[in-house]
Amino acid sequence: MARKPGRILDKVKDAVVLKKIRDAAKAGRIKFASQKKLVKLDEFVELVMRGVVKISKIPNSYFISDMSCVGDFPVEEKDLPKLERMWGVKVELDDYIYEVAKRLKSAAMAQ
Repeated sequence: MARKPGRILDKVKDAVVLKKIRDAAKAGRIKFASQKKLVKLDEFVELVMRGVVKISKIPNSYFISDMSCVGDFPVEEKDLPKLERMWGVKVELDDYIYEVAKRLKSAAMAQ
């Protein structure tokens, strides 16, 4: 069984990149984006993410920040009407999760 040289090289490259990432994290050069906006809307963010998980069939384990968008998950344009019916608010792929949560909150307060 002959090995493909590209596959071995890819593994070496991956190991080098992983080491660089680990070193940067240890040195404090990697910073996570803020979650302040998400925390303020926690209950509604959970509703948004439940819908995203249901539509995209991703595991119910994820990391999101204030910079996370609906389109960061395997949600497609054709899925948006389902999400809009589920939530009762307009949704676009480039909407930040916290923006959708804010709309949900406003809709809930209006009822």
